[in-house]
Amino acid sequence: MLFPSPYTPHSLVDYTVGVDGVLTGTTVFNFSKSFLQLNHLSVYHKLASDPTTWILRSTTTYSLSGTTGAGVMTMNGTFPARASGDVIRIIRNTPATAATRVIDFQPGSIASSDMDTSDLQNLYIIQEREDRIAAMTTVLTVQLGVALFPPGYSWGSV
Repeated sequence: MLFPSPYTPHSLVDYTVGVDGVLTGTTVFNFSKSFLQLNHLSVYHKLASDPTTWILRSTTTYSLSGTTGAGVMTMNGTFPARASGDVIRIIRNTPATAATRVIDFQPGSIASSDMDTSDLQNLYIIQEREDRIAAMTTVLTVQLGVALFPPGYSWGSV
């Protein structure tokens, strides 16, 4: 995803091989964004030889560990080789349907920690949508050659 400047995505971290201190043999990548559960994280790989396609990597090619704000993705021997210019993306995809909600409140049993978790789930869903809208806005601006927002528009006010 391309993002307008200045904009820092809430739900993903990109690592470019040959840049960002990432070598072709690097196998451990940090995810410093907040998340509720490790299974809400996915790993994508964009090859320098095909810069328009993101490949969702199978969970059999890496493992996830850590806690919110300190997640770690470790590649295993089956993760495809990386070349200079490849991009590794770790992205948060918070479940966004009633069937996949993290907390299912029951009558008479509302704990403050459950309320916090439910609130964070909604916040993360909103942040992920904001990231996607910001990326789409940048792509449309480039394709149309016309800024969709006035100069000086602050993404922080969204």
